[in-house]
Amino acid sequence: MNGLVVSEGGRPSRVDVFSPGQARSYLRLRLGAAADTDPAALRAVVDRRGGLTLALAMICARAAAVPLSAVADELRRDSGLGPFAVAGTPHDLPPACSAG
Repeated sequence: MNGLVVSEGGRPSRVDVFSPGQARSYLRLRLGAAADTDPAALRAVVDRRGGLTLALAMICARAAAVPLSAVADELRRDSGLGPFAVAGTPHDLPPACSAG
């Protein structure tokens, strides 16, 4: 996140995590009916990233292009930040969250 603060004038802020219920509500708000088309995928996303607000926002962006079940499969295969990588993006989530 330091890069965003330095290069873009961002300010660090603390964001609380969602409860599982809040995470489901957030996904339903952002994804609409698509959030409920596959209850197992919704449950998997909440179980793996439910409390992390920035991760959920990235999941919603990804789920706009592919089904939520595909996003859940990506999260099952890679427990790190890999599923959120967008090559060539200067403010991609994995580097933004790195210490360097």
